[in-house]
Amino acid sequence: MVELVGQMKDNLLVDFGIAKKIIKDVITEFDHKFFINRKYMKNEDDSHYQIKFDGPKGMFDIQVPKNTAYLLEGEATVENLSSEIIKLLAPKLPQNVEAVGVYIYEGYNKGSHIISNISR
Repeated sequence: MVELVGQMKDNLLVDFGIAKKIIKDVITEFDHKFFINRKYMKNEDDSHYQIKFDGPKGMFDIQVPKNTAYLLEGEATVENLSSEIIKLLAPKLPQNVEAVGVYIYEGYNKGSHIISNISR
């Protein structure tokens, strides 16, 4: 869920159709992706990332098609995903939107809500 906060302009914060398109365009970048911390990328070519990390079940060394992966600056947590969505949404929103909140749920009573002021 995305929350927009700001000053009303012409009796609206943002036209729903405009907000829906902006949000959908950003969310589409995350749909059906493998989220991984950029630090685990060991190599890349035109179409793949080589991802290598030591996990609870041992060492993983995998090739991931670029179009199925999303590299994050931190670990793949709902908090970091929320922050990444805010980072991508903020510059696309109208000037009267002053803050963006993102809710992501990963299970019953498990999730994240982050709200961030937009600095312009």
